[in-house]
Amino acid sequence: MQNKGFSLIEVLLSVFIITVAVLGLYNGVSYSFNSIEKAKNKLIATYLAEEGIELVKNIRDINFSSEEEDAKWNDGFSACENGCRIDMNGTIKDDPNLPLNIDTNGFYSYEAGEPTIFSREITIKKEGEYKVKVSSRVSVATQNALTQASFAIDKIGKELRMAQDEAGSCFDEEGSYKIEDSSITFLHLDQEDNEVCKTFKLDNGKIKECIDNTEVDITGDAIKIEALKFYMPDNDENPRITISIKTEDGLLLQTTVSQRKNIK
Repeated sequence: MQNKGFSLIEVLLSVFIITVAVLGLYNGVSYSFNSIEKAKNKLIATYLAEEGIELVKNIRDINFSSEEEDAKWNDGFSACENGCRIDMNGTIKDDPNLPLNIDTNGFYSYEAGEPTIFSREITIKKEGEYKVKVSSRVSVATQNALTQASFAIDKIGKELRMAQDEAGSCFDEEGSYKIEDSSITFLHLDQEDNEVCKTFKLDNGKIKECIDNTEVDITGDAIKIEALKFYMPDNDENPRITISIKTEDGLLLQTTVSQRKNIK
């Protein structure tokens, strides 16, 4: 009796089919989890937006019932003409870009607590003596923040990889890079092969790109950067830089790039 086995082609084909099936299953599960997370965030944002309208109604009702002679039904509304924030305590404040927190009692408010990915902007526009238009917009910062942080670390990594071998007129120290606090400076060639000094730095929660005397933000208001760090080991023969970006809501991205040599 002769035992039959599997040929190499049959084994490889079987492995391929199983791999495709597993990857398909993984992608399906990943998509389902992402969909559930988006649906959850949308539900929370919907109720927070509805709450914003109710808070404005409540302020109106309090004004109506006020016993003060000069009290008007729309007192305080002018502060929201260009956007404001109001939480369950009914206090009107500016800077609607600040995230809502979950306070110690488990409520969404601007009191001390754990920052969330939700921010709420309430706008009140006067449309007549007894009429105003109220809008309550809730933003979910997660996706925009991820996009900005990813863009920033990719851009910094690409530029550092293309740095020139010497410092030129950028700084007096030897080497290709100067790391100082939350910044890094290096010699860069622009599109016309002109030598320029380029710096990436953290300034007031934003990452900025500085070329000579010109500054450009590479992260916006949707994300606040808590830390920007650079690390370079003592290895002059093959410089490599580790980049770390940490956002205020705890997202931490890190990558390491090696400098390309002799690119002039």
